[in-house]
Amino acid sequence: RDLPVDSVIIYCGYWKDELGRAHVPADLLESFCRDSKLPFFGIVDTHVGRGAVGGVCSDLRAMGVATGHLLVDSREGPPPPSVNVPSVVILDDRQLNRFRIPASRLPAGSRVLFREPRVWDRYWPYFVAGGAVVALQSLLIVALVTQSRLRRRAERIVGEQRDQIARAGRISTLGQLAASLAHELGQPLGAILNNLEAAEILLRDDDTANAEELRAIVRDIAADDQRAGAVLDRIRAMIRKQRFTIGPVEVPGLIRGVLTLAGPRLTAAGIVVTVACDPGLPRVAGDEILLQQALLNLLGNSADAIRASRAGSPGGAEGAGGHRDPGAIGIRARRDGDAVELTVIDNGGGIGEGIIDRAVEAFATTKDEGLGMGLPIVRSIVEQHEGRLRLDNAPGRGLTVSLAVPTWKERTSA
Repeated sequence: RDLPVDSVIIYCGYWKDELGRAHVPADLLESFCRDSKLPFFGIVDTHVGRGAVGGVCSDLRAMGVATGHLLVDSREGPPPPSVNVPSVVILDDRQLNRFRIPASRLPAGSRVLFREPRVWDRYWPYFVAGGAVVALQSLLIVALVTQSRLRRRAERIVGEQRDQIARAGRISTLGQLAASLAHELGQPLGAILNNLEAAEILLRDDDTANAEELRAIVRDIAADDQRAGAVLDRIRAMIRKQRFTIGPVEVPGLIRGVLTLAGPRLTAAGIVVTVACDPGLPRVAGDEILLQQALLNLLGNSADAIRASRAGSPGGAEGAGGHRDPGAIGIRARRDGDAVELTVIDNGGGIGEGIIDRAVEAFATTKDEGLGMGLPIVRSIVEQHEGRLRLDNAPGRGLTVSLAVPTWKERTSA
């Protein structure tokens, strides 16, 4: 008959049916439980494992042992009034799972039989062995990748050192060539100066209309000759690592002198130069000829960059409306702590990302006919003045180069 779904069945045993046929209680329990939708609970431990969920069961083995002791004791005297048979809570894990009875509902001290081992319990040696193999393979892969990276890094370092050695050799050769040129050019420059002095003496007594203009031209040529000789002297001193003379240099006068020398070339190239000097700038400590040369190199680099940018622009270096985009160079001077910062800004398109990190190294150039010595010379001059050099690159727009030179007051008081 049907029972409520929340019912349980307590099975005590069934030995003989109404026809007198004998049965084994555990076998009948197994057949009952096979088709039952309700849980069976037993009273002896042999019911557990034959379909019953479990129960407070008597231990038949312990019962047999106690009965044996009772028989032995009865031969020696009167039997005890009763025999205590221990009972424990025994459960079948398979039936607990079948009827979804959670472990939290089990009494404390329950003994659960037929528990299905977990995957880890069954195969943990294989898991450990597989994990060890994977770990070893991972370590091997990491070691191989690290070794490959270290090898590539070592090859790169060796290549860079090889390039540095070759560059040092070229610089040494260039230094020897520069020293030789400085020596060889010194004599013709001296001869030119002597001839100019003679021409000035001859023009001194000439009263013709063009005499004064000729005398001015001769004086300009003589000044340029003397400056060229001074530059050669500085080159020889730099090559020989001699200490040049430091003196106070007026920043506005320094910039005016540079523009006097570079102005005609920049004007002819259609480049507009703007100058912005903060008022009251202190004098800087340095060699005026070398500082002029540094600024001239920067202006020359900017002019070359603007010319190259125009040549590579669409429409034949012409902007909207058929007009050429003007080249622009800005020179700025401002106080920067204990130094004066001189900045040259251009709109020449900047330097490519691949070479900006090597821009101040010797022979690093983007020009087809360039030597790559402009910025290295500027860096050398700035370092000899104990200053700072900074490059701010804006690809597609232009380059900003700033050099900071210590002030004369700060330097002499140090």
